[in-house]
Amino acid sequence: MRTRRRIGAYRIEQEIHQGKLGILYRVRDEQGTPRALKVIHAFLIQDRDRLEQALRDLVTCLRPLAHPYLVSPLDTGYDPDEDVVYIVYPWIDRATSLDGILQQEGGRLPFSRVAEYLWRAMLALRALSQTLGIHGSLKLTNMVRDARGWFYVTDPGLARAVYRTQPGVSPWDALGTSDYLAPELLEGREVGFATDLYALAAIAYHLLEGRPLFTYDDPARRREAHRTQPPPPLQRSDVPPSFQRWLLQSLSKDPRARFQDPDAALEALAAIMLERGWALDFWRAEAQALLEFPALDLAAEHVDRILQRQPNHPEALMLKGEIEKARLQQEIAQRLEQARRFLEEGHPGAAREPIQWILERAPQHSEALTLLDQLEKILSSPPVLVLRTARGRVFRLEREGILGRSSREGFCPEVDLGPEDTGRYVSRRHARLWWEKGAWWIQIFPETVNTTWMDGVPMDRGRPYPLHEGVRLRIGDMELQVAFEYPKRGDP
Repeated sequence: MRTRRRIGAYRIEQEIHQGKLGILYRVRDEQGTPRALKVIHAFLIQDRDRLEQALRDLVTCLRPLAHPYLVSPLDTGYDPDEDVVYIVYPWIDRATSLDGILQQEGGRLPFSRVAEYLWRAMLALRALSQTLGIHGSLKLTNMVRDARGWFYVTDPGLARAVYRTQPGVSPWDALGTSDYLAPELLEGREVGFATDLYALAAIAYHLLEGRPLFTYDDPARRREAHRTQPPPPLQRSDVPPSFQRWLLQSLSKDPRARFQDPDAALEALAAIMLERGWALDFWRAEAQALLEFPALDLAAEHVDRILQRQPNHPEALMLKGEIEKARLQQEIAQRLEQARRFLEEGHPGAAREPIQWILERAPQHSEALTLLDQLEKILSSPPVLVLRTARGRVFRLEREGILGRSSREGFCPEVDLGPEDTGRYVSRRHARLWWEKGAWWIQIFPETVNTTWMDGVPMDRGRPYPLHEGVRLRIGDMELQVAFEYPKRGDP
């Protein structure tokens, strides 16, 4: 079997491992950025078109979701040369799955560590419930920790995309395990957040006890046990009764008896952590890490939890101030980018508002001051007046001109509406247009016969009117729209 060197636009560096769903590679994209690329096993694919569409939908749904505890897909495709369907994710440096962590820690984890993993996973599931709806394939191997100790939930929706589109592929075929499957998933009933919660609770049991809920050798018996047998009790003295109750509710056979949404499950877990006495320290550390990520909304949520219990908590108050500063810097960066874009596209009038917003909050902001100087220079020169007819003819004036219709005697106004004025509503010398005192003006000559309308209002003859972007002028059945062209940022 030949060694693959490329898949799609990605250069393969290393095969990482082969799982039940596919082969994972470390690759480089065209910019040289490391990525994780998973090739779906060919034996799982009976309907390639449906799978490709499901993966495209998955990427479209999740790619915009920037969540600190969730690894969202970036790309998917089919490589005809290799005849493979693949999906691409951000690369996680030195990722260790919870399965690997469990082995490193001697088979069981402390309750406090399990509760922290649950907390982060619940926040990831909350984000998924608001977008994708359900992860659908939680297990030990797709919950990982990176080289910095950061926690992630991986492969959201991937196994579900396979088993929902491929005839004959069951959820346990796609997941490669029956240890965390909720009864409703096994029975083909409606699934939702409660289905993910069951899997997460089964994972928590495994982490605490060092073994799955049900340990039958036969996978079919394990699946039947998830449907019919009560979960065995935890044999841990360090696990409080309140968490035992949380676990039992989350493992209810009836999904309606479980927590019905992520916030309800989170609040119950928060109460347990507070009862144990380390919730505030955990939330403070988590808020600091989320601030550095940055995930400011989640950081603020953790700080608010602390201040609800201790309004004068000094470290939480300091973090709250840092979050507010970081939010201001994010907003300033966004408005700077908006102002730059307006200037580059030749819309200086629109650039003024974001620049002024920044300077009201940071009067000495150097880049905003530079952009304001560029804006004033652009606006100090008259813009080109652009008049566009309903039929698409365009007239441009740089300083002044006459609007009217040409004559046989050789008179030809700068804005000649004669070719389109079949009803002869426009006078030969109908109006004067000129730049003065920082604005373009229009004045209807006193000798004109037919009324001129500006945005539906009749104009007085002989009176100057300033012109504004988007104004519509009408003379009989002739209509003109007003626009301005400014020099773009960087133009000489």
